Amino acid sequence: MNKELIEAYQAKDTEDLLNHIAWNDVILPKLRKAQEQYSKVLVAMTLGAVIPGTALTREQIAGRISGIDFVTELMKNILRRGDKAEEYLKSQGISV
Repeated sequence: MNKELIEAYQAKDTEDLLNHIAWNDVILPKLRKAQEQYSKVLVAMTLGAVIPGTALTREQIAGRISGIDFVTELMKNILRRGDKAEEYLKSQGISV
């Protein structure tokens, strides 16, 4: 089996896994909500507000926001590769 075919199978398999864990329907919305909440807290703290109950620094909150961005982009790229893999496999006459 050639390398392109193996990579296509792997990309499609990863896409299927993400769909199975409900990336678009469950995980992504929760990440976006958390990012929005962190952003509001970060803005408030930057403007001088004291947020009761938060032990995080502005830098730590910014790091979490950045981490959410990183994970979201990574997953989007994986899903894009899965779509391309499916097209490649179909062009080779393979149905997954």
